[in-house]
Amino acid sequence: IDAFRIEDADCVLASWNTYGTGCSNGTSAPDLQLLALPSLGGNLVIRTDGLTGGPSAMIVGLASANSPLTQALFAPGCTLLARPDVVEPMMTLGSLAIYTLAVPNDPTLAGLPVHLQAIEFSGLWSMSQGGVGVVN
Repeated sequence: IDAFRIEDADCVLASWNTYGTGCSNGTSAPDLQLLALPSLGGNLVIRTDGLTGGPSAMIVGLASANSPLTQALFAPGCTLLARPDVVEPMMTLGSLAIYTLAVPNDPTLAGLPVHLQAIEFSGLWSMSQGGVGVVN
């Protein structure tokens, strides 16, 4: 502590990283983009671009996954990258959708990783790359 700042060695900084690759249904794979970092009492906000206008959802999990999806419904090369603890529908506006996850103001959530992956149900189902936000 000094006159201008307080340093807390236990303080976790919010972060966002993407991992893996998405899969395309012939046009482009959906792409996750961070709009707001996850903070206690705030929101994690993600923009998904590259959608084709079909119904879409956000897969939300507290862990990553790495499960190839070989069922006929999925585009070639699709891999589940976020454990599907919750799947929430997203409203698609043209080629994009915005997903907002409210983060409770609970200090025990600091450092919690939240894994995300977008899926679009249009023709062959396509999926984005994975993303992980760490709450601060």
